Amino acid sequence: MTANDKGQGSSGLLGCLPAELLNQVLCELHNIDLKSLRQTCTYFKDATHLRLNRLFLSPNLRDIEVFRDVADHETFRLQVTEIIYDDARFDAAHEMEWTSWYNEEKDIGEITGVPEWYRHVYRENREDIRRYSPHHTQAKEALEHLLSPAEAFKHFKRLWQEQQETIATNRDADALKYGILRFPNLRRVVVSPAAHGKPSLPWYLTPTIRSLPRGLLYPIERGWPLTENHSRFPEARDWDRSEKDKWRGYCLVSRIVAQHLRENPESKLAELAVDTNQLRTGISCRIFDDAENSEIKDLKTILSHPGFASLDLSLHCGNQCEMNWCSFRSNHLRNTLAMARDIQHFSLFTNVVYVDDFDESDSDDYHDPDGEEVDHFIPLQSILPVNNWHQLRHFGFCRFIVKKDNVINVLENLPPTLKSVELSFLIFMPDSSDYHSLVQDMRQKLGWRERDAESQPKIVVRVDVRFSRVHGAAMMDVSREVTRFMYQDGENPFDEDEGSVEDPYIPQSDTPEGNGRLLDAFDPSFEEPNASRLATQGR
Repeated sequence: MTANDKGQGSSGLLGCLPAELLNQVLCELHNIDLKSLRQTCTYFKDATHLRLNRLFLSPNLRDIEVFRDVADHETFRLQVTEIIYDDARFDAAHEMEWTSWYNEEKDIGEITGVPEWYRHVYRENREDIRRYSPHHTQAKEALEHLLSPAEAFKHFKRLWQEQQETIATNRDADALKYGILRFPNLRRVVVSPAAHGKPSLPWYLTPTIRSLPRGLLYPIERGWPLTENHSRFPEARDWDRSEKDKWRGYCLVSRIVAQHLRENPESKLAELAVDTNQLRTGISCRIFDDAENSEIKDLKTILSHPGFASLDLSLHCGNQCEMNWCSFRSNHLRNTLAMARDIQHFSLFTNVVYVDDFDESDSDDYHDPDGEEVDHFIPLQSILPVNNWHQLRHFGFCRFIVKKDNVINVLENLPPTLKSVELSFLIFMPDSSDYHSLVQDMRQKLGWRERDAESQPKIVVRVDVRFSRVHGAAMMDVSREVTRFMYQDGENPFDEDEGSVEDPYIPQSDTPEGNGRLLDAFDPSFEEPNASRLATQGR
């Protein structure tokens, strides 16, 4: 009997499974579980292999150490196909003032040396976790083993100090320059401010986040400017050095990747994503004010790389409504996107808002700073070169001001290769129809209904919800209902004339009770029926 046979015999029932079935089980396990399984016996040590196709990087020391270790490993480095850069940075000097009622709950543990803003964050995060569904056992267990505010603040300060040292020395940039040459199979690069997700429910399990002690409550940082519902602030300012510092991670990633592609034209890199996971943020749209800035040149280099196939782009628009949408009317966005001639997957998400802007622009005395009336409508063809994208398989366009007929015109010009489309959180100009008439025209004018079932594009439509307590991630998914209406005999899921902007307290995207599912972008396991429009108050 070989050592492997002995190991298999001691591996229990799991080791007795046929190899094909065992492999299916192992494919469902995360690396952290695979590591534990490998330690149980020699059989699983030999039979189980870690998957290191995805690698994380950030200004955090732990992420840099793991990144370099994998880059130096002659086997693991060949598995890496994706790099995710976590651009969320900790802030140890929050400019916050709290009124006295925030101090009502005194018994939160040792608070010596803890600033008031951190105590407030501690209380808020604890309350958020208490509201989680019971199936979040790990998060609920964290409540039973909470670190005191004083202990938590010490960990937070250490993380912040490490980040500051990394930024001062550019250790993360140096690691990326080194690693990108060591990963010959790299295909995808992601930059995200959303890694920390929600309290005790991270979006990405980076090495740093995995290393945090259980029961640690800390500020869920985003790093980038984040707008609230119906707010145009923080504004998107001129794209100068101080403004670029807010997007340090994106700028260094795009610069290093672009330089790598210039020097290595045979690179397999084919995908770039700015992943905000529904958070109302993104890279500054002011990048597209001037074609001569280095960031737009780097992006053009990436998009024009032979074989480039996928772009997910999120834009922070701030107060563009007061600047006549100069970043979108410059033509630089369209010219940049036109570089991606072979693109197959495209998605654009913005944090544009609507109600107040429409009200003001319709008033007799509202003008932009130059004394000209603001026109909020931008024809989509002026920013999206869809007629040049002959291989497009996915088209996504989310949270932008539109007119129904213009959207239909764009959809009519998408190539027959199209397999899926997303039209979420659209903001319709006054007197230019709404979601009800949009899906009605899609059904009647696009000809998709007459295609074979296999050729009918998958449709995703998500809309905003009211009174959400989720960290910028609650949404109502009406994709099923829209699909039934488009391709079967379902009813139109939207109210006719819904979404009037005459009443700023009625969102454009309300859907009748019973239509749609309430989802949480940071909790894939969460789903509730649209039983009541007020149901979201409890989230």
